Order: sequence, then structure tokens, then C-alpha cells
Amino acid sequence: MQYIAPNLSAIIGTSVAAQLMAAAGGLDALARMPACNIQVIGSQRKNMLGLSKAGAKSHQGFFGNLEMVKKSPPQFQVKLIRMLSTK
Repeated sequence: MQYIAPNLSAIIGTSVAAQLMAAAGGLDALARMPACNIQVIGSQRKNMLGLSKAGAKSHQGFFGNLEMVKKSPPQFQVKLIRMLSTK
């Protein structure tokens, strides 16, 4: 993975970079995709059936599994995910 996308794998790691590229359909498709769409790749729509969505974490996708996102304070997690998706 480091030969195909060295900058991407250096920032987010090889496993998440591979997941993003596979979900996007390749490196060219990932490069053309807007950051708002990259942010939600891998997230699943949760049907809460009228229950409160306060505990549901939406718009995280594959970036929500990163160790740096998990270790950051909850109020900064969404900002960190947005920043990573733009890079």
C-alpha cells in the first residue's frame, strides 16, 4: 500500500487507506471524490425507529476506527475526522 499511495498511508495507516480505496473504487476515484463524501465512506445508516439519536455516532465511517480519533476528546473527534478527510 505504501507504493501505491504513500502519503495517504502515512497519514491514516495502510489498513484504513486500503479500505477507503476499495470502497471508493480505486485511487483515481478517491482523488476525485469530495471531502464530504470521503468522510462518510464506510458508515452505515442506522435506523433508530424513533429513538433518540444522541448516542449514535454518525458521519464517521472508516475514520472512526482510527486510534488517533478514538484517543481524542469527544468534542474534537468530528473536527479531526473532517480535517483528515480533506487531506
